[in-house]
Amino acid sequence: MSIQTAKPKRRKAPKHKGEIRAYRFAMVVPPSRMGALFDACDILLDLRNRLVVHLAENRRVNREYKQNGQADQVHYPDRAELYRLVSAWAAEDERLSGVHSHLRQNVVTRVLEGVSRWLEAVAEGKGGVRPPRPKDKKHYRSFTFPEYGNGCRINSHRVYLSGFGWFKLHDHRKIAGRPKTVTVKFSQGRWWCTVTAQSFERDLHAPLAADDIRPDLGGDPGLENLLTTSDGQVFSPRKPYHEARADLRRAQKAVSRKFQARETAHEALCAAARARGEKAPSLKDAPYSKRLQDAIRALARRHTKVERVRDHEQKKLASMSRPRRGRPPRGRGASPAQGARRRRPACSGPSPRAGPGRSGSWDRWRGWPPRTPVRRRASCRRASSGPPVSRRGPALPEPCVDTTAAAASSQCFPLPEAAAARAEPPRPCRHASSFRSSRIARDWMSGLCSG
Repeated sequence: MSIQTAKPKRRKAPKHKGEIRAYRFAMVVPPSRMGALFDACDILLDLRNRLVVHLAENRRVNREYKQNGQADQVHYPDRAELYRLVSAWAAEDERLSGVHSHLRQNVVTRVLEGVSRWLEAVAEGKGGVRPPRPKDKKHYRSFTFPEYGNGCRINSHRVYLSGFGWFKLHDHRKIAGRPKTVTVKFSQGRWWCTVTAQSFERDLHAPLAADDIRPDLGGDPGLENLLTTSDGQVFSPRKPYHEARADLRRAQKAVSRKFQARETAHEALCAAARARGEKAPSLKDAPYSKRLQDAIRALARRHTKVERVRDHEQKKLASMSRPRRGRPPRGRGASPAQGARRRRPACSGPSPRAGPGRSGSWDRWRGWPPRTPVRRRASCRRASSGPPVSRRGPALPEPCVDTTAAAASSQCFPLPEAAAARAEPPRPCRHASSFRSSRIARDWMSGLCSG
């Protein structure tokens, strides 16, 4: 009699290696609609704090069971049980029920990830790591849709968020791959939309050609310098924090002095309330003065400038090193050249927008070249002026000028005798068809022929 054993469960694995990249875009949120986003963050924060307290109470009860020898009563809720618990809380709370269910489930996921990190630190013997605790609302200013297309989507430079509507989006670059999640976060004084997308590595990094003779190049990311390559090239960004330390110190002292004045005024109010036999007011209930609010805004603007300059410099260096190394950096401060290269097509040259001696992949950080002034159409009607400059490309080609009988052919534009007398010597025309199809060129020709 043969004993049949159960087959091991088949685990699905992707056929090709994949990568997940994040794309952050700025949102245009009118002041009248910011309150709805902040209210959603406050509601989800209350849910998170309530969930953290529930898990802390569960751990306390389980410790008592273990101390009393009732190990069979120990139970830790899993993700599915917490999902059902949150759904039951939402059925009782009208404000919580108005939030998308995926946002509530993402709060559970965040809390469980914090618990997992705490348990891993305890198992490894690391100190200073604690389980999730209640947070203040100034430290919780984001929410995530864990499934793209279910409650969120991007279309025509706009992002749709369930329960909030459409918002204009500055999606300055194309999302490569399949979008997975959408995170909305308030940072640096504005709202941002971060989209994570998954794509295959073979689609992101083309294989090396057989005739590629470029040598291998390694990179070492560091703290003093962003990247140092094996050939001795050093990429060192600016240090905006050290450059702005004096302004930050001055702004911070101004804020500190105003907070001290606020505390002094609060102590006087408390003393007066105790003299009258009343309850002393709380310092949190004391409103901020107009001067204190302005000082806080000025300090926040300086910190925002430091962070944006640092981010700009890192992106600029990544764009400079990408065409040379072939692989873009995987994160902020990551090395873009660690054993990966990409062959540039032999027919492709530098970008037409690139400056002299510059690579064409980081021209958007340089603003090169300066915008060429466009000539007015009135000046283009004179016979002595050249062809007009198009707004969407280089200058239009000059028409061929020929006063012979062959000028009646389809390859040339005949001119009157008055204009032919001032014209240049004849030369062959290679752009007759494209020149004749241009509306600006026709206007210029009509003005030239009428003069």
